[in-house]
Amino acid sequence: MLLCAVLLAALGASAWAAADCAAPMQRVDCGAGGAAACAARGCCFDSSHGAGSIWCSHPAPAPSAPVVWQGGKAAQLTLHADATFAVAGIDGGGAARWLDRALPSVCLQGAEGPLTVAPPSRAALHDPRLGPADALVFQVTAPAGVAGSVLTFAYFAQWDAFRFSAALNAATHLPNCTATTANTGKGKSVSPAVAWPQAAVPAAASDALAWLTFAGEMTRYQYGGSVQRAPPPAASSAPVTLVGPAQGALLVAPATDVLTTQTLLQPTLLAAGPSADLAQLPRNVSSVWLLARPTVTAAHQGYGQLMQTTQAPAAGPTALPAPAALTTWLSYSTANGAYYDWFMWKNVTRDGTPQDILVNVSQQFRTARLPLGLIVLDIWFVPDACPAASCPARHCIYDWKPIGAYFPAGLGWLANATGAGVMPYSNYFCANSTYSKQWPVMAGLDDHANPTPAASFAFWTQRFKDATSWGSTSFWNDHMQENMLQYNLTRTVAGAMAQWAKGQADAALLAGIPVMWCMESAEEMVLAAGWPAVVAGRASHDYAAGSDNWDIGVGSMLLSSLGMAASKDSSWTQGAEFNPVLNVLVAVLSRGPVSISDQLGLTDFSVVRPCCSEDGRILQPTGAVLPIDASYRPSSAVNSLATPTRNVVWVAHTRVALASGPAAVWWQVLAVNLPTAYALNASELWPAPADAGVAVDQLYTWTWADPACRAGTAGGCVRAWRTAPPRLVTAPPAGRRSPHVLLQVAAELGGGGGGG
Repeated sequence: MLLCAVLLAALGASAWAAADCAAPMQRVDCGAGGAAACAARGCCFDSSHGAGSIWCSHPAPAPSAPVVWQGGKAAQLTLHADATFAVAGIDGGGAARWLDRALPSVCLQGAEGPLTVAPPSRAALHDPRLGPADALVFQVTAPAGVAGSVLTFAYFAQWDAFRFSAALNAATHLPNCTATTANTGKGKSVSPAVAWPQAAVPAAASDALAWLTFAGEMTRYQYGGSVQRAPPPAASSAPVTLVGPAQGALLVAPATDVLTTQTLLQPTLLAAGPSADLAQLPRNVSSVWLLARPTVTAAHQGYGQLMQTTQAPAAGPTALPAPAALTTWLSYSTANGAYYDWFMWKNVTRDGTPQDILVNVSQQFRTARLPLGLIVLDIWFVPDACPAASCPARHCIYDWKPIGAYFPAGLGWLANATGAGVMPYSNYFCANSTYSKQWPVMAGLDDHANPTPAASFAFWTQRFKDATSWGSTSFWNDHMQENMLQYNLTRTVAGAMAQWAKGQADAALLAGIPVMWCMESAEEMVLAAGWPAVVAGRASHDYAAGSDNWDIGVGSMLLSSLGMAASKDSSWTQGAEFNPVLNVLVAVLSRGPVSISDQLGLTDFSVVRPCCSEDGRILQPTGAVLPIDASYRPSSAVNSLATPTRNVVWVAHTRVALASGPAAVWWQVLAVNLPTAYALNASELWPAPADAGVAVDQLYTWTWADPACRAGTAGGCVRAWRTAPPRLVTAPPAGRRSPHVLLQVAAELGGGGGGG
């Protein structure tokens, strides 16, 4: 039998009908009857939980003084000693209640009687990585034979972040509240360790809140312009952010392993807890972070710093021995829309073997004084045990080694001949692969069989030894979300996917090979925060000439907060590509790979040349491109998150240390498809000039590629912000052409600080 006991039920205004009633967790059911019968037994009367039920305790204890912790600059969270919460957000016109009397709850599987909750105790905690915290601790005792729980609500002042944790006392029992939480619409529910019902929030207030989360492959975002009206997202382990109408953001995100904690947002509920898919919860802990910040970007940056700190290596190598090749040097791609994608277009071998073509491409780039630093390979370079004609959906790897007919002299020879490192590809292995009898494997869907989590590190250590002998300086693993979802073990056992993925990442770190994950979920990238070898993830669909593959802003915001770069895949510079300059520009500003994939002899080097120095090093910013905060506000002119339009304003920034004094700082502002002028406020830059120690009076702007700014010309293109605040505007979009402008914003030397 499942008894789901709510410590503190959702409280509307009617929940306190009797002024002297005790708080819900201190009430005792005095039996059925009306107010008179209750009073005769010395109990107060409150029927707000349904007819025939009287919850009371008389006299009620004196109310405890609240503990008020200020969260960020945009929200105030009040935590009362009875464990109720109040979260107020600043929306520009005064305080708006986001979560009014929010209430934590716990449900225990197998409980057949009431739960006993001891009064909270104050505690001073110390996390070995995060430092001190002020906390309230609740001991939850269940009936005999059932594991109890401990709820801990801790505030880390140094991080300005709240962590809410539920720890069970036995590994055999999971929290289970699926009977009381609505289904997500995809057959999954969350078993909340902590839930914040929003029933007391006025409809108008929650209707004004937008939400942002991430779901699916390629770190793809989901957005709703209203908590009340937009369809809610499915439960996931990705961050969920409530977005105020004018300013303010409240982020709720897992603090523990993928699947151990998931979040669920519905019109009247914000909950977090173990996934209902879990069969085991080995560490027996589920916890969630809550951060309130003025902007969406600031909230995610704070969360990313927490995850990088808590998940960084405790011992052994803590960084790659050299800058990651895939995010440092210009590359040439043979994947996803590339002209020489020998997996999709095998007939291009009429131009010669892959080995010969890649040598000729490299020579072409070297002649243009843009030497390649990396050659990106796709699945075509290894034997496929499942030919496309017989089972086109599978394409697993039979033997991870180059096909001899494609590389007669070997990949090591190719690396030496081109002077470029090689970036080999993997997705998942066939059930009948050459490794299936040598290594313990997990049986998956479609006859896939990856090594088990326990064997992952040893397996990938051997694979990266092979890759090193090929001249590999980078590696990419495709179909990452499938690697989690296609195996029962990684879907249902907390920590299994983490062990498998970390085995690969640790082996890569040992070999000094940086890793990019593709077709990855946001949950997997959160999982890898702080892992030095995982340096990038895809934030776009596969490249196709003329597509909107350049639109990576929101994914870049999340990935950069986790310490990684966003990849937009490769790009053509001519032909069917309508936006060649925009594609290359976005790749540069992403801090991720800049990869060209034209046919031999057709690359337009005037498009590529501004991206790199003459040794092929990418001229990238310090901070990756990300949307300005107005992009997430429902009524903003630059919010296109819920529409098919792509009118965006993004910002990147660069800091350069000087021999003396503070660093020089400037910003790159990219506007795309913006035919109506947008008045940019200096506070919308990231980091804000004030946080970088720069006053608005010290800012100057000019437009990249403005003819008036050509070398040797007189002034006139550079404008002072204080006298000419920028108004961003582009030509109207035309078909698949996306006009853009790049505004440069520089701080007067001597006024730049160290922010960002």
